[in-house]
Amino acid sequence: MSTTLDWSGGVCRFPSVMFKRLFTPIERPVPPAAQMVTAFTDGQVTLRSNRDKIGYHEAADMDGYKGVRPGDFVVHGLDILRGSVGVSDSAGAISAVCTVCRPSARVDPRFVAHAMRAQASLGVPKAMARGIREGGADFRRWDTLGEMSVPVPPLDDQRRIADYLDAETTRLDALIETKRRLGSLLVSRFQRSRDARLWGTVGDGLAQRGPWPWIPIRHLASIHGGLTLGKSYDEPCVSWPYLRVANVQDGYVNLDDLASVRVPESAARRHALKNDDLLVLEGNGNPANLGRSALWDGSVEPCLHQNHVHAVRADPERMVPQLLYWLLRTEWARWCFAGSEDSVSIATLSQERIASLPVPVPPRSTHAALAAYLATAWAENEALLDANDRSIRLLTERRQALITAAVTGEFQVPESAA
Repeated sequence: MSTTLDWSGGVCRFPSVMFKRLFTPIERPVPPAAQMVTAFTDGQVTLRSNRDKIGYHEAADMDGYKGVRPGDFVVHGLDILRGSVGVSDSAGAISAVCTVCRPSARVDPRFVAHAMRAQASLGVPKAMARGIREGGADFRRWDTLGEMSVPVPPLDDQRRIADYLDAETTRLDALIETKRRLGSLLVSRFQRSRDARLWGTVGDGLAQRGPWPWIPIRHLASIHGGLTLGKSYDEPCVSWPYLRVANVQDGYVNLDDLASVRVPESAARRHALKNDDLLVLEGNGNPANLGRSALWDGSVEPCLHQNHVHAVRADPERMVPQLLYWLLRTEWARWCFAGSEDSVSIATLSQERIASLPVPVPPRSTHAALAAYLATAWAENEALLDANDRSIRLLTERRQALITAAVTGEFQVPESAA
C-alpha cells in the first residue's frame, strides 16, 4: 500500500490498493429470459431498454454473455478508457467483455466506481496501457485489470463521499439534461417559425399549405453535377482546388482541408462553381449526408466540386439563392429527399430528385427580405444555442472536477453531506 497515487499530473491524497485486492471476479450463468444489460460510458450499468439504443445492437441470442445481478460491480474491458465502470442496478445478461465482480474487502463499490471513472477522465488507464498495447491494454483480462491501483480511504469516508457525489452528480445531470432539452426546443422553435414564414402559413407548414404556388425546383434553378475523380485525359492537365463531401458541412463550407485535382481546363470550366451556388450532398449511401447543404460564397476562385456534391444554381429572375437555401434546409425537403421507405437505405440523392422537389414560391419582390429575416433569426438563435452549449460544457467540467477532487481527497466532503 502506498501513501499517494500519481494521477497523470495530479496527486491522490488517499492510500491506494490494487483492484485485485479489493474485488473478486465472479461468473454467473445467464438467467432464463434475460434482458440485455449494458455498461454505459456515463457509469450507469442498466437494462438496455432503459436507455437510448442508438449506436448499440441487440444480440440475436445470449451465447457468449454472462449473468449480472443488481449490486454487481462491472468494468467494461474495452470501454474502461471512457469510464464504463459502475454498479449494476439490473439483473440480466451482459457482454463477455465486461468483468463482473464483488467486493472482497471493506470498500463501497459506488466510491470505487466514481474513482475509476475519474481516473479514466485523466487518462490513467491509457497511461497504464502504454507498453502493453498503445492506446488500450486488454482490461478484459483479470491480470491487467487487477493491477490497477485505486484510492481507498476509510470505509466511512468512502460512503460519505459516495453519498455526496451521488447527490451532486444527480443534481448536475438534471441541470445538464434541462440545458440539452432547451437546446432542442430552441432549434424546434426556429424550425417552426422558419417553415411558417416559408409556407406562408401561421401553423405547421407540413400540415397546411399557404397561398403561394408550389413549383418544382427545375423551374427555379439549374442543377450541375460535379467532377468524377480518377478519369484519364488526353489534354494537358492543370491543378485546381475542388470541394469534397467533407468540405460541405451543415450550413457552411469548411476550407481547412481543401484538396486539389489535375484536370484539363475544359473539364474545369464545366465543373467550376459560381458565387451563391447551393451545394447539396447526394449522400453516397450515408443517410447523415443526404441533402446536407451550404451556400458557396466564392471565397476560392476558381473552385471545382466533386461528383458527390451537386451545385444548385438559382435563376435570379425566379428565385433568390439565399431563399432557395432556406427552402432546401427545411424538414419537408429532407423528408422528400429521403423518398420512400424502400429507398432510404440507398441514401443517394439524384439530380432528378432535387429537380422534382416542389417548393412554395412567394412573390419575387419578397424573396430578399424573407431570406434576410431568416438569416438574422437564425444568427440570433445560434447565439442562444452557443451560450447554452457553453453552459453544458461548464456544468460537465464542474461535474468531473468535483468527482476528481472528492475521490482524491483534494476536496473535503463535509460530514453533513451524508
